[in-house]
Amino acid sequence: MSYNGSGTFQINSAGQPVVTGTTITSTAFNALTADLATGLSTAITKDGQTATTARIPFALGISSTLTTDATSSTTGSIITAGGISCQKALNVGTTTTLAGALTYGGVTLSNAVTGTGNMVLSSSPTLVAPVLGTPASGNLSNCTGISVTSVSGTLPVANGGTGSTTAANARTALSVPSTTGSGASGSWGISVTGSAASVATSNFSIVESGGYLYIKYGSTNIARIDSSGNFIALGNSTAYGSI
Repeated sequence: MSYNGSGTFQINSAGQPVVTGTTITSTAFNALTADLATGLSTAITKDGQTATTARIPFALGISSTLTTDATSSTTGSIITAGGISCQKALNVGTTTTLAGALTYGGVTLSNAVTGTGNMVLSSSPTLVAPVLGTPASGNLSNCTGISVTSVSGTLPVANGGTGSTTAANARTALSVPSTTGSGASGSWGISVTGSAASVATSNFSIVESGGYLYIKYGSTNIARIDSSGNFIALGNSTAYGSI
């Protein structure tokens, strides 16, 4: 064996070392050349003829001055058919191009990308005009500019909504009278317009018709007033009286 297991080449064939004044036999010489051949065949050749049969430890690392095309799979400084294991951080001095997928932290990252710009990390990223699609979940309480037409659900009264999904329930929740005039409470400033408009209670009503404003009791006209202020009543009229 020409190497001692620690990388030191040793001449340990029969007849070695030679002694001055002795005849060098063919046996001793052939054993020496065979030992040298074994040692040279075990060494790594610089022209790439040798394929190593075990992992080679490089105590001081590997330095290469080779300048190659970074996108080539046949002319790179390090070409491997298997993976590269880094026990510490991998420092890349220039732009690196990955031809295949990258596995990081147990997650395989595809070499297919979408969009442009910076990498996005999980904590407080700032995105510029992203197309989010339909998210599975999220909290939009701090968002602004949300379109009302894109919001689903019922908005409570406390948040400016009606708390209801129908007009009738909304009027009830907001104490607004119905279209028939029932259900009103409180003080209302009501503006009534239109030729057939009317204001009615359970017995009395005020109706505009034919240029007159009529006061009715039930279906009977009991008084009217015209545009000049003339007032006509079916019964007696008392001025400055008391009720």
